[in-house]
Amino acid sequence: MTHSPTFDSQIDTAAPNANLHILVIDGDDAAGSLLQATLEAAGYDVTVADMPDIGLIRRVEPDAVVLGLMYRGEPNGLDFLERHVADPMTARVPVVVRASASELTDAQRARLTALPHAFVAMTAPDSALRNELARVLTQKN
Repeated sequence: MTHSPTFDSQIDTAAPNANLHILVIDGDDAAGSLLQATLEAAGYDVTVADMPDIGLIRRVEPDAVVLGLMYRGEPNGLDFLERHVADPMTARVPVVVRASASELTDAQRARLTALPHAFVAMTAPDSALRNELARVLTQKN
């Protein structure tokens, strides 16, 4: 005869992503808003910015960054990612890059390949972004 174990402790019913803060940086306001809604629906706390800024990572102290690469003017997402990786105060924060691979030049692809990051195609389903975030957050801890 088998029986189910009894647990005296309370079960934590909080969302698995509760208390995890994601900084979304995207030059397209509509894309930033959609990403915010998607990630908040998955239980993340989300801050959205429309320009890449290393100082923002220091102020916000996110658990991870979702980064678009294309911006009007400077810095672009690749410049930001290079500074992020080189800065000991921000380098510990994982970055998931969202971009359209077909829009990248060979030189941009080479720069991106040389930098530590995760990549999710712009056309990938929301679940791909959520899965990649979960993966980089697990590896971080």
